[in-house]
Amino acid sequence: MNTAYVAPFVDLQSDDNVEDAVVWYVVAIFVLLALGATILLGAMAWCFIHAKHSLYAVVSLNPWTFKVGCN
Repeated sequence: MNTAYVAPFVDLQSDDNVEDAVVWYVVAIFVLLALGATILLGAMAWCFIHAKHSLYAVVSLNPWTFKVGCN
């Protein structure tokens, strides 16, 4: 009885790789969320440094425009 181990064969030349398109949407959402957080943190820092107070309002004027105010 021969019980020698035979390693599985992996074909690295195969072009059967399929990329999932959903992953790219998730990456895009994370990038946009990170950009939004960076802008909001920058507004908070500007209010603290220049207005000597904290950020008090972020108002949505329409879906593409926001107004940020310092106290």
